[in-house]
Amino acid sequence: MLPMRESVREPQPNVLKALSFRPDSSELIYPDFATLTAFEHVRDQYRGLGIRFDGAIALQPSHPAFAEECSPLVVMPMAGRSSIHAYFCQPRRRVGAVVVGARQIKITACDRHHRPLTRCMAGSHQPTLSQKTVSNLLPQHPVELFADGIMRIVFESNAPFILKQVCFS
Repeated sequence: MLPMRESVREPQPNVLKALSFRPDSSELIYPDFATLTAFEHVRDQYRGLGIRFDGAIALQPSHPAFAEECSPLVVMPMAGRSSIHAYFCQPRRRVGAVVVGARQIKITACDRHHRPLTRCMAGSHQPTLSQKTVSNLLPQHPVELFADGIMRIVFESNAPFILKQVCFS
């Protein structure tokens, strides 16, 4: 069994600016991915904060398109998977994230019965990573989802993507 980690850190300044959260965002909970180790499967490490993950692994981005201004560790889908699921221990109303992807990323908020409550798309149809150059970095996409009773968030794409940060209240 993996040790439980209950760490919260302030959001990165550029991330807080990018998200439209108001200055009273002190009520938001930010799991700190920097407490993970490279290649660690991300599951129950943040259960004490009220969130657990499925299908996720902590990695340090090696592709230059993902690397600029990146925190040391990010979360990506595990090999062979195209999605990351985040489950909340109690219903949430507000979930934010910063994602970077080679193509569009669909983010869906679901209720306790796995019914979609709301969804959004982040990013756009981009060239494949093999067509990217070091000077052509992939943009960060801040997203926010609001709905009563959010119990699960699904991040999915048909191309590589990273989850840089997630927060919720």
